Amino acid sequence: MLRPGGQLVYAAPVERPLMVTAFRPLATDIRSQHFSTEKDIAHQAGESFRRVRVRRLLGPLGHFGSLYEVGYFARD
Repeated sequence: MLRPGGQLVYAAPVERPLMVTAFRPLATDIRSQHFSTEKDIAHQAGESFRRVRVRRLLGPLGHFGSLYEVGYFARD
């Protein structure tokens, strides 16, 4: 619940095949650690708040594509 003018910021790992594969040797499923994908979170935030910016953070030296997503939403 946010008052008018409030801000919602989230950070979530981007679910990628590399991450799913990396969790396998640990004998766990990535979904057991992260219940929602970055897409799920952004969608739900957009249902109630105005999207200001969503940015994906790249891996080291830009390799491996996007690893995390940071979203910024506001309530008018």
